[in-house]
Amino acid sequence: MWESLLGQQALRVERAALASVIRRMHGDVALWCGSEVTSAEALSSCMVRCPVFIGPINQSTCAGLVGMATQLEALPFRSNSIDGIILHHALELTSDPRVALREVCRVLSPGGRLIIVGFNPWSLLGIRRLYAHFFNDSLSNHCLINPLRLFDWLTLLGFELDEAPIYCGYGLPINRWVEAIDLPALARRESSVKPALNLPCGGILIASAIKQSVSMNLRGPVLGQRRRFAPIAYPRIRSSQRLKP
Repeated sequence: MWESLLGQQALRVERAALASVIRRMHGDVALWCGSEVTSAEALSSCMVRCPVFIGPINQSTCAGLVGMATQLEALPFRSNSIDGIILHHALELTSDPRVALREVCRVLSPGGRLIIVGFNPWSLLGIRRLYAHFFNDSLSNHCLINPLRLFDWLTLLGFELDEAPIYCGYGLPINRWVEAIDLPALARRESSVKPALNLPCGGILIASAIKQSVSMNLRGPVLGQRRRFAPIAYPRIRSSQRLKP
């Protein structure tokens, strides 16, 4: 997938759009979950002490990254122990993305940032995904997730989007068309038009969310109201029973 010209184009566009989002991540440990290891070099631009790359197989990691081969549905970390997680096309390769998101919510600490990068089914790339069911294509093993369904799952798990989702990659997903253009120039043009043109029909979706902490009610007693004891049930004791030794 990522070795093709179309995959290289998608990576260039994603790196330009992810630069400002990943820069706001900070903490002790951050996870990059995906199948493409070179894009994880973007973690070097954020304030994270220990960046970790997680993939389905053990790959040679970049400088400054710790590699680990595990599944997203069963992360070997304690609950509330990770400060940031980037899912780089990771949900599309899982058997059940809902189970993967619940596991991500478990290990992510309150106030931690979750960044999701995936292909948008409501785009020209999603139309190309239709014939991948019948013909062998680079997107045949990817299960694209509806953005509205994804946002509903995040809300149910206690996440809140800290900014509007980013949509990029509005070009035609054709390898022959990619060969005839300048990929670096295309990436710069995509990053320049993104703030002005952010229609929900781009081929690549980038969402950033924050895990909310447990809500607390700090409101004190209302003035003017009489405080009463809560009723409680207890066994009735007769006076004669108190005289027994």
